[in-house]
Amino acid sequence: MTTTTVKKIKENGRDRLIAASLKLFANKGFHACSIREICEEAKANISLVSFHFGGKEGLLDTIFLELVEQDFSRLEAILVNPTSSEDVKIRLDLFLHEYVEFSIKHGDVISLYLEELERGNPQAVELQPKTYGKLWNALLTFFIEAQEKNLIDQSLNVEIVSFQILAPINHLIRSRRSSYRTTKLSLEDEEFRSKFLSQIVKAAF
Repeated sequence: MTTTTVKKIKENGRDRLIAASLKLFANKGFHACSIREICEEAKANISLVSFHFGGKEGLLDTIFLELVEQDFSRLEAILVNPTSSEDVKIRLDLFLHEYVEFSIKHGDVISLYLEELERGNPQAVELQPKTYGKLWNALLTFFIEAQEKNLIDQSLNVEIVSFQILAPINHLIRSRRSSYRTTKLSLEDEEFRSKFLSQIVKAAF
């Protein structure tokens, strides 16, 4: 067996493990899934989890990073070079809609990560600067640039505004099931999502 063939087998096993984990984490939750279950679902040798990821926690880290890498770069690209006050609002609205759609699409993994971050899980904390920290900095930079161009009120505290924008969205993402049971409101409802995000953008300025 050639080195290239071995490499392909390993890569295929890695991809199968990621796909199986996404499915099982969504259906059962991270803590309820065993490595054995994941490997059975992926039809992969149990040793590949340690080989590729170092364990179940490393597998979750890899999944999360691979999910956000492309999507978060696209989100950051929205928040650049505002040209007018109206453009600031349009870009912010687009950014929020794209962010929420990404979070809905990968809801279980995102919720799990946010829960672990809230608990102070060292692995989640270590990933924060590469993920949500990047979005936070992109939003701050966007507002600072808008102020420098006199496109938004100079007296606005951009850190407070950014927090007021992201905090309620992240709360609904993280607690989406309990919030829905209590209020019957969900970001997955397109009409509610549109009104909710529009109100956030309007309140920001």
